Amino acid sequence: MFRLGSGSHRGTIRKGIEMRKYLIFLVFNTTLTMAHAQSDLENVHQKTTMPTGGRYEIVQSELAAKWTFRLDRFTGKVSMLVKDDKDNLSWQEMDITKLPTITKPNTPRFLIFTSGLAARNTFLMDCITGNTWELAHDLKDSDDFWDPMW
Repeated sequence: MFRLGSGSHRGTIRKGIEMRKYLIFLVFNTTLTMAHAQSDLENVHQKTTMPTGGRYEIVQSELAAKWTFRLDRFTGKVSMLVKDDKDNLSWQEMDITKLPTITKPNTPRFLIFTSGLAARNTFLMDCITGNTWELAHDLKDSDDFWDPMW
């Protein structure tokens, strides 16, 4: 009578099972490492890391590089990264409807939020008053600007 796992076959079966466990572990570990590395790469280019009292910040939408902004966190002024006819990059100040004049700007108070779902869900907020502006597009002039939501 022959029983599975008896005699010399037992060692071969155990080695096969251990090899399968090792391969499953290897595939799982590799997949996990790749997923972690990919999530790190996705977050690297969307927002700079700010020092606590830093005045300027660069924020980029996940949707398109054309929505790359430089924010003066003290005054709320926003510039957009643009290219000229010769592909030179520069900052172009954006219009912000009803932006208050900050008389003595000495602390950060503004932030930009980008949702990653749609460009229209990009907001500029005054963290002191809560006033919020929405990124808008002028179809006539083909310019982006900030429109108040109140």
